[in-house]
Amino acid sequence: MLVCPHCQFGNPDDHKFCQRCGTSLTEITCQECGAMVDFEVEQCHKCGAETAIEWRAILTPKLADWPAASPDFLDAQQRYLLQTPLPTPLTGEVEITVRDFQPFQASLIELLELDPIEAEPQLVAVATQAIPAIAQPYIEVQSQSPALPQIHDAIEQAEFTTVILQDRSQFPPLSEVWSSDEVLPLQMLHWMHEMVELWGILQPIGFAQSLLKLDNLRVDEDQLLSLQRLHADETGRSA
Repeated sequence: MLVCPHCQFGNPDDHKFCQRCGTSLTEITCQECGAMVDFEVEQCHKCGAETAIEWRAILTPKLADWPAASPDFLDAQQRYLLQTPLPTPLTGEVEITVRDFQPFQASLIELLELDPIEAEPQLVAVATQAIPAIAQPYIEVQSQSPALPQIHDAIEQAEFTTVILQDRSQFPPLSEVWSSDEVLPLQMLHWMHEMVELWGILQPIGFAQSLLKLDNLRVDEDQLLSLQRLHADETGRSA
C-alpha cells in the first residue's frame, strides 16, 4: 500500500497518483526550489539540492557474530540502504543513517495510523503482530509532543531488531545553542518548561534518561526542543 505524502491516503501499490488528492506517488518535491524529482535520484535536476529521503536507524543485534559481512540494505525488501557500512561483527547497539528507496510504501507504523476505512484489515493485523517490543515506547509517546522522537518504521529479524526514526542528527545540540549570546532568557525558560513537560511524559514509562544525555537534546529550525531518540532508565524498559 502506498501512502500519499500530502493527505496520508492509502493507495494500491500500482497507482502513480493519489486517488484522493492527485499527488504524485513517484516523485517528491525539492525543498530548495519546488521542482518535482523522481524519488530514486539523489539530487534535484533543477537546482542540484540533495533530495534523497534519509532516516536514522537504531539497530540492536541478537547474534554475537552478526553480520559476517556488512550488508548493503537493512531489510530483505531492499528498502533501507545503509549509508555507511556496519561494523563487523556487531558487539552492541549502533545508530546509522539509511536511505529510503520505497518512501511511499506504507511502513508498519503507517499501517497502524491509516483510517480504518482505508486500511486493509489483513495488512493491519500483520503489522500489529510484526512490530517489535523495542518500538512500543516510541508509539506510546510520540503523539504527546512533537519534541519526542518520531518513529517511522520498525524491523525485527532473527539477527537484529531496529527502530527507524526521523533523522534529527543535523539539528544543533541544545548545549551549543544555549551558550550563544543571541539566545534570550525567555527562550531558555521555554526550553526548561519543555523539559519539565517531557519529564512528566517519560519518567512514568522509564525513559527519563532521554533528557539527561546532552547530545540527545537538539533544537530544530523553529528553536523548539527535539529529542533524537529514547534512552531507557536502568530500571526501565529497553529502547
